[in-house]
Order: sequence, then structure tokens, then C-alpha cells
Amino acid sequence: MKKNPWIGRVLIALLVICIAAAFSLNYYAKWRIQKEIERFSAQNSKGVYSLSVGNTYLNVWNGVLKAADIVVTTDTAKWAAIRQTWPDSFPPVIQMSVGSVEILHVNMFRYLFSKKIEMRAINFQRPILKITRQRDTTQRDSVLLRTLAELPDLLAPVSKALKINEISVNHADITLHTWQERDTVQQYLTDVNLLFSQIDIDKASAEVTYCKDIAIQLGHFETRSNEGTHLVSLDSFYLSKNSRKISLRRFSVAPLQTEQEFFRQQPFRKAYIAFICPEMTLTGFDMDRLLRHNYFSADTLQVDQAKLILTSNKLLPLPYRKILPNEAVRKITGLFNIKNVVMKDCDIGVTTKEPDADFLVTFNHTYVTANNLTNDSMLMDEQRPFDLWVESKFMNRAPIKMNMRIPLLSPALQVDYTATIRNFPLAALNPVISHKNLMIETGYVQKTEINTSVRNGVARGTVKIHYKDLKVKVLREDSRKVRRLMTKIAELFVNEENMLDGDPETPFKTGTIYHVRNRQEEFFVFLWHALQTGLLPTIVPAYDKLKK
Repeated sequence: MKKNPWIGRVLIALLVICIAAAFSLNYYAKWRIQKEIERFSAQNSKGVYSLSVGNTYLNVWNGVLKAADIVVTTDTAKWAAIRQTWPDSFPPVIQMSVGSVEILHVNMFRYLFSKKIEMRAINFQRPILKITRQRDTTQRDSVLLRTLAELPDLLAPVSKALKINEISVNHADITLHTWQERDTVQQYLTDVNLLFSQIDIDKASAEVTYCKDIAIQLGHFETRSNEGTHLVSLDSFYLSKNSRKISLRRFSVAPLQTEQEFFRQQPFRKAYIAFICPEMTLTGFDMDRLLRHNYFSADTLQVDQAKLILTSNKLLPLPYRKILPNEAVRKITGLFNIKNVVMKDCDIGVTTKEPDADFLVTFNHTYVTANNLTNDSMLMDEQRPFDLWVESKFMNRAPIKMNMRIPLLSPALQVDYTATIRNFPLAALNPVISHKNLMIETGYVQKTEINTSVRNGVARGTVKIHYKDLKVKVLREDSRKVRRLMTKIAELFVNEENMLDGDPETPFKTGTIYHVRNRQEEFFVFLWHALQTGLLPTIVPAYDKLKK
């Protein structure tokens, strides 16, 4: 049977038409996307922002769209015109570039039949983002939470739902300048990597973030302000919603000024601080609870080998009033609850600058365990206070153990604490003793037991100090030279030893703590002054008479 040549020609023609139609459809879709991008940018930004896209690749049939060299810029002239017309408005100044974007495997057929968008992945490579914005002090609820809640409605005109297996942002650099009351806070984030898994934007979604997991990594972060005195930075950050973990490395608070410059600018006494922590880990972090209810919740915060250096300048006047821990906690608007805090092998150094000398006190190899760090009234009360246990080495030689219990939500300061100190020379107290005209020459403490309760700004308790071989010197306040006659007189009033098994003629004396807080005393200074009221009469039984 002879074949009809027209059948083959028709089939070839149909094939050519289909191929041409496919290419035409693909070309039209690419052209249409570019036009929509331009139109969208012009309509939604009122001409303030412009969007440009470099080379693009589109394959309608397998749902792949690739674009390179994406740039968003702000027209500064139009931005300034808006600011002049509406002085209260502060639209963000945005400068952004993206190396490339890939949208992979969009299910076009599902969208045509169900108006639901499904795709495998969206990948952003090397974004660089710079934003200058004004801090909004009028919004009390979470802007992020409002934005998340509005996503389904924003998507509704285009699609009923959006499902993406993965969105990744790779090697991003972000710069934020936030203007607030004549000051600018500057934040820099480098080498940022974001991964959002199993995204499902739907009103019926039970996930507040519309995704199963969020993983955030960044190589470096720092923040400072024009009026600020310190730089806050970290060299590594990791967060995972699914594993409920946050970890920071090389977290530091570093001064931007010398001590002299810092204290020259301070009208009142304020500590000069330097802090560094090689590693800090938070486990059991609940991201959904934070976003949905503004409640920061975690199981454990662990801090390893942190170092804190404080310098206080006594040449500066005290402020009118120092805030206390319970007052500071009550001022925090958002709720927080960290069940356990663990600090391992940390060091604290406190330097006090006096008119003629600097005195350093250190607490070395400090280990801290704390429970119930919260401002949730359902978890914090007098029966369930913040419970703190500390073990350290005072001046790197004397072991200290302390337990402190503080109801953090009490209207007035309440503290119960006990402490023991063993095996240290009394001369180590010279740098911190308030009465500088009295210097301890020799003496050795075997054990000190402190038991104190603070109620309504009044500290009461006892001090039992076991010591021997105590000798003191009285100094001139102006020259710091020894006053020999007064030293001889002081020796008549000073207990050379205070031991339970000592001489019956010098019986063991227990010191009584009684101290009313001055509003200018900060928390730990208040506790130290309270301790002195029991410590000094123990060492000098006739101290009250001498003071008069």
C-alpha cells in the first residue's frame, strides 16, 4: 500500500507549530514576567524604589525561573520629597543586590486546576542589603507577628495557598541603620545563611511561621550606636527552630573608648565594662511561643569561660538612685522564663579607682547554677524565688560558696543568702574595705559564715568569722602614712584571734548585721556594706565606740 506523503508533511508541520508555540509561550511568559516586575515595582513603591533584573532564564514546562544581577535602589530625590511633604513619615532607604535567584520546579498544572502554587525550592545567592529606617515607638505588638498573620491575605489574590519545600538564602551581607531620637544604631551581619523548610502558607496552617523548620547561621554580627560607648559583637551564631537551640561564639561587649575618655563623659558613677564569652548555648528555645505570645522560653542557658571586667570610679558622684534587681525585672514588658542557668569556669574582676590608688578584687574559676529565672507571675513568688548557687575563688585563692534566693517580682527587695569563705589572708580585704584609714597588716581566716535576710531595704543577719594572728595599722587619710600612736591604741581594741577553741579570755564573737539601704547603693554594694556592719565589730569589738 502506498503511503500518502501529505500525512508526514502534516505531522511535521504540527510538530514545528508545537515547538514554535512552546518557544513562543516560553518567550511570552519571560517577557510578561519582566513587564509585571517593572509594573509591580512602579505601582507599589510610588516611584521611590526601582527594580532591575539582569539575565533571566525561564522554562515554563518544568517550572524553572532563574534571574541574575537583581538590584533594588531608592530614588533619594523622591524619598527626600516625601520626607519634606510628610515630616513624620520615614520610608526605609533600601539598597539591595542579589547575585542570582533560582525558582525550581513550579507545578503549573496544579496551579491552573486548583489555584495553589507548589514548587521545590527558591534559592538566593549572595544578597547584599542595606536599609536605613526609623525606629517605630508607636507599635507595641510584634511587627513580625503581624506580617506573618497577613501573609495568607496578601497571597489570596494570586493563590489559595503556597507550598515550597525549601527556601535558602546563601552568603548574605546585611547592614541596618536605625534612626532614633538623634542617634543611629548600626548593625552589621555578614555571611548570613537562612534555610526555611516545608513552607505552607495557608490560613489553616497551625505553624505561626508557616514552616516546619528555620535554621539561621551567620559568621559575624556587631551593633553600635553613635552615642554608644561599647561595641556588641559575636563571631558565630546558630539558631534552629526544630532542634530548639541557639548558640553564640565569641560574644563580647567591648569598650570603644579608653577608661579616661569614658569617665570624662559620665556625669555620675557608672561602670566601665568589658565582657567576652567564648561560647554561650541556649537549649529548649520555643520560637513559636516567642512569636505568638512574646514569651521568651528556654530550658537551659549555658555560659562557658566568660570573663567580666568592671571598673568603678569613686571620684565621680553617685546617681540619685540605683535600680534594684526586682525593679529591673518588673519593668520588662515581655515575659521570659529560663528554667536553668549554668556558668562554668568564669572570671570576674572589679577595679575600684580611688584618689590615690586602684584596687582590684577578683573572683576566679566561678561556677554558677541558677533556677527559675523568670518574670512570669505564675512561676515566680516568695515560695518559688530565683535560686542562685555560686562557687568561686576569691582573689584566686579563697574558696567561696554562696546561695541567694530572690523573689524577682516582689514590690520591695527581698533577699535571703548564706555564704561561706575559707582559708584566706585578711589582708586581701584591704582593697575593698570602706574605711581606708584602717589597713590589715596580718591575719588569716580559716572560715567565715554569713547568714543574711533583706526585707524592705533593711539587711539583718550574722557573721561568724574564725581568724587568728590579726594585726592592723591606722593610716593618715591624706598621705596614707602609718599613724604610729593610733596604731598602738587600735591594737588594744582589736581581737588578735576569734576562734572557738581559743583563749577563754577572748571568747568567740558573732557579728550582727544591720544595715538600712541608701537609695544610691547598688545591689552588691548594699550587700557588701551590710556585711561590714557585722564584720568590723567582730574584728574590733569596740568598733562602735571607736567610730563615735
